[in-house]
Amino acid sequence: MITRERGLNYAKHNAAYHLLVRPVLNRVFQAEHEFPGYLQSRLAQPSLPTSAIDPDAAEPMQANISQIYTEVIPDDYSHVQLDYGLNGPYERVLLSAIAWGPQYSAYCVVGDMGSGKTAAIKHVIKALLRPKKALCHVCHVCEPIILHVDFNEGFEAKQEAALTEEFRERLHDQLRSQLRAQFNSSLRVASFIEFARRTENLNTFAIFDEFFAQIDRSKSWRGLLNDRHTSLLFEYIATQTTVRRKLEMLMRLLRYVVLSARPESACAVLICDNIDKLRSETQMAVLLTLLSNQRYARIKTIVALRRTSFEKLASQRAYSFGVIDHYGPEPIEVLRARLAHFVPQFEGTAPPPLNMAAAADLQARLKYVLHAIDDPEGRIADILRWLSGGSVRLALHLVVRMFDNNLLPCDRNPKNPDELAWAVLASKQSGQLEMRDLLIANVFTDGSRPRLSLLSLRILGILHVYRDRPSLRTLGNLLAILSAIDDWTSRQILDALNYLLAEHRSLIWVDGRSEFPAGIDVAGPAAREIVFLSTLGNNYFTYLVRSLPYVQEAMLSLEWPTPEVPTAFDVADLNSRFRALRACLVQVQKEDERQVRRYKEFRETLLNEAPEITLLSSRLIAGIARAAIGIFQSTRSRGGVVTTEFREWHNLLITAGNLEADMAGKTNKALINLTDAFAGAAHNYP
Repeated sequence: MITRERGLNYAKHNAAYHLLVRPVLNRVFQAEHEFPGYLQSRLAQPSLPTSAIDPDAAEPMQANISQIYTEVIPDDYSHVQLDYGLNGPYERVLLSAIAWGPQYSAYCVVGDMGSGKTAAIKHVIKALLRPKKALCHVCHVCEPIILHVDFNEGFEAKQEAALTEEFRERLHDQLRSQLRAQFNSSLRVASFIEFARRTENLNTFAIFDEFFAQIDRSKSWRGLLNDRHTSLLFEYIATQTTVRRKLEMLMRLLRYVVLSARPESACAVLICDNIDKLRSETQMAVLLTLLSNQRYARIKTIVALRRTSFEKLASQRAYSFGVIDHYGPEPIEVLRARLAHFVPQFEGTAPPPLNMAAAADLQARLKYVLHAIDDPEGRIADILRWLSGGSVRLALHLVVRMFDNNLLPCDRNPKNPDELAWAVLASKQSGQLEMRDLLIANVFTDGSRPRLSLLSLRILGILHVYRDRPSLRTLGNLLAILSAIDDWTSRQILDALNYLLAEHRSLIWVDGRSEFPAGIDVAGPAAREIVFLSTLGNNYFTYLVRSLPYVQEAMLSLEWPTPEVPTAFDVADLNSRFRALRACLVQVQKEDERQVRRYKEFRETLLNEAPEITLLSSRLIAGIARAAIGIFQSTRSRGGVVTTEFREWHNLLITAGNLEADMAGKTNKALINLTDAFAGAAHNYP
């Protein structure tokens, strides 16, 4: 690991401040509730593709949202006058799916973890609970039945079987409470019995047959009032031996309630939220449990899930459900609104546990961060956007590091906004990017050791090339291609995939899988599993590996056993910093060239559609050199880098251009333009 000389460490200076401000930061940047208010989702053309397979169809069905979900209420539902409030186009999709979605009774809202699915769903629930503009003439007062199971509240089981059982119990308890209230207030048990015993309904309600037999044997039943009938009905349900059977009874009873007294789609809704906190395998098990019970009641159901293709949903042909892609607000929009709201909250006041000095320092930093995010010439907004993907939660956790770190003094603003990026990227304890950072990945490692490896980058690159070819993104194909690029073992590749799958900052995702465990048979069914590039993973491959703050921190945090990379650099010396970074890039370039040459030899042994592997180092060096020349020129009047270092960077670009011509047989315009720019600036470095 490269030693950092004259590295800043304000741990002692900031210690008292951090103790005071940490609980306040947790309130300012908490991610579980929308605050200061709900932000309408980004402008987009919502669509409703469905991955669910109709049991009577051979292919997945496609729903055209322009035909089904419009702002115009269908004629058959013109009497359902909902108050939309301030819902945007995406929120209208969710509300319309509940209110009159004609094809499905269940909808899965899929999106990245922390992207705002919960906030959107809660906003729609509020819309459902608003007073209606007009009633349907069945009820005097519109009081929809809303069942809301939130996996952030009270679920303790870890094992899949125990957790799904806990889910059944939670759903059972809510249903029992809601249905008992309905029968105690406005519904008659006698009417249910009469309805259930009709010839056309016998199969649906056969599970109550023993209860009906008990009634027939009872001499006192006809003389009892409805409240006693209700008690006997629910006592009978309670005598069932398993929660599974009790839940089925309640779901079928809910079906009666919907048919008889809650005829509109929006009158009874089941919301299942924050399932995406579960491991992918458990998420699928819970979804299967939900769908298998929901089909008894056939009420409108909304489930929030992380990205999935549903391919591992057992018996998926038994269920038909819609899939809505989530369009949440941009994380930067949420950050901006949050900061703008809280800046004035500390004006001349000190909310507990802050003192006046700490409150003033916190307000100053809030203002500085807000200004840095709004600066069109700055890089902070881009870096936060790239590091968070579509996850608001991840962005909020990352920005806390701008306030709670040991690299910047708590009572002074940073010298420049780039220091905020440093604070986000570096560990509070070590002052550098840790490979095991829960929020940020170092894609210049293999996920196992803090040493240079292009394995993670190669994985992202292959997934990027095959982003529109899922059949070529199988685990088996990845293993074959990566083994041809370098002598990586299957276990090393799987470990790298596990590193990229990490839950809180998933750069890739695999349907129904959280990891590739030891002992997995890569020649078996797992070989056909498809690997997906997440929004965050695309950001890393497309943007972050060309971003100077990220690449510099990622490179200089690695161990370099080669003598060609210096063992130390002076953090305060521009020459020293860029010399160390350039030495690292030279090693990347050499490793890259070696792997591409090897792959060209092995490519013929792969399938016909094996991808062309390009030089990763060319894109990387071009992006970093572009930022470097700007820094070199802006600091020239203050000394800047010395002539020899400037020329070494120029030579690095020339070498990169020559490699492109040699390996790819073509020129790289970005490299040529940058090489010309360095040549044009050379007169300043005689």
